[in-house]
Amino acid sequence: GKDSNVTVVFDGIFKSHKDKRPDPHRYSSERFSALLREQNQLPVLFREQFRSILDKLKIDVRVGRGEADPMVASLAKQEGACVLAWDSDYHLYDLPEGYV
Repeated sequence: GKDSNVTVVFDGIFKSHKDKRPDPHRYSSERFSALLREQNQLPVLFREQFRSILDKLKIDVRVGRGEADPMVASLAKQEGACVLAWDSDYHLYDLPEGYV
């Protein structure tokens, strides 16, 4: 089989938009609203443990500037890779290898 390389991409810091309100019927809107209330970060212990595990597994970690979707799509195209994510926005990108 073909070897696989994994890259984990985290969203960067979101700047709140005073004129944009989240759609209360979308799961992602509820999730991001909750994250903004909690300073848009994973809990420190969880984040550090996750990064430690990724480091031990020698998995590349990158952080986007704000929303990471464009960075993920660009990396996937450059590497000829598919995207694995829980975000339906990837259907909007032309991903030759696909999205799961």
